Amino acid sequence: MEWLIKILDYIVSPVSKWIVKKFKKPEPVSILKRREELRKQFSENLDTQKKYAPRVIIRNIKKLDEYPENRYDKKKGISTYFKTEYKGLYHRGIEVFIQGWQTIKQDEKGNWDFCDYKDENAIKVIPAASIPFDFINHVDWKGDEFDLLPIIFCRFDGVSNGPYEEIPFFTQEGSGDNFFYMEVRGFRPWDKKSRNWLRFFKT
Repeated sequence: MEWLIKILDYIVSPVSKWIVKKFKKPEPVSILKRREELRKQFSENLDTQKKYAPRVIIRNIKKLDEYPENRYDKKKGISTYFKTEYKGLYHRGIEVFIQGWQTIKQDEKGNWDFCDYKDENAIKVIPAASIPFDFINHVDWKGDEFDLLPIIFCRFDGVSNGPYEEIPFFTQEGSGDNFFYMEVRGFRPWDKKSRNWLRFFKT
């Protein structure tokens, strides 16, 4: 009977520790301090006031050995790493452009949808995904032997199987160097596409 107790203890103990770890929330103060530290780092290292947006590399922290080969996961529809342009900060993290310019239009009911660029009611928009600081595990600001761009290591546990909590679309307002981005309210087609409901078990 003693051997059975040892086996059960061997099995149950790791499981109970995992459950406790999952439900134990970090101290709010430690979360705030980490977010502020990352905000400071991004502000100091990436200048968004230049004519061209800074380029960065986004990498999946769980796929460290699948680099520098760009292994595309057809099932999930995303690569283990990719280069993109950095848009800037938002209240919970950073924003990066994930595709080029596209065109949309509004119907009679006020709903937005993609359309042909030749449509007279079309407006140009660009998607900029929101990556929360809590999804960012580490940042290598110097880059590596393959590329000198900053490398942002993230958990790919969010919207569209990427490291995003949402993917808003923006129009570009103004002209020349005096431009800014304006979000198109009510147009978040990718947010509903592939939310990862198993995120709790992956983190």
